[in-house]
Amino acid sequence: MRSLALILLSAAALALIAGPVIPPAGQASNDNVYLSATLLTTEEVNAIFHYEFPDRFTVVEVKLTPRSGPLAVKLDDFILRTDKDGEKGGPFPATQIFGEGALIINQHPDDDQNRNRQQNRSNVTLPLGIRLGKKKKKTDEPPPVEAPSPKREEPPPPELKGELKARVLAEKTTADAISGLLFFPLEKQKVKDLELLYTTPAGKLRLRFK
Repeated sequence: MRSLALILLSAAALALIAGPVIPPAGQASNDNVYLSATLLTTEEVNAIFHYEFPDRFTVVEVKLTPRSGPLAVKLDDFILRTDKDGEKGGPFPATQIFGEGALIINQHPDDDQNRNRQQNRSNVTLPLGIRLGKKKKKTDEPPPVEAPSPKREEPPPPELKGELKARVLAEKTTADAISGLLFFPLEKQKVKDLELLYTTPAGKLRLRFK
């Protein structure tokens, strides 16, 4: 018991020395705007919305502070890229983060064509007196493999759509500081590989997370 108590005390002391975990963040600026960005983990995003998001997004919280008058905020001005394979993409609007009624179909793309051909063959009318004989199945042939049925993703709760609209960076023209979340369709990326690009009237800002 004494040794266990010493271990717990040591762990607590180390936690106090290490301090709180600082999330990866970065800053960049020019004459038009000051940009700060923080990379959120999937657990942090789930805690914000009280919903378990699919692990296919990289979420960044950004804050824009105009420096020379009103700033036109547009999602298309942001791009997140990775050094790993050069993949890049822009953020999704709140209405596109979840596709309604999306189907995940695990079948070969030619399956529909083959199915149509089989149906067409079954509708063929043969001349009178002609019959098609059935071929005998070989006993050593494996049974046919049926294509798996489509899987439907569980739809998000209705209130989540409103929360996303409130949290995702708003597209508008403003002279005041504005902040919000950006959902990029990049998954499982290392922090050191990520670069956030933001196009402004005064040029392109490049931001790395540290």
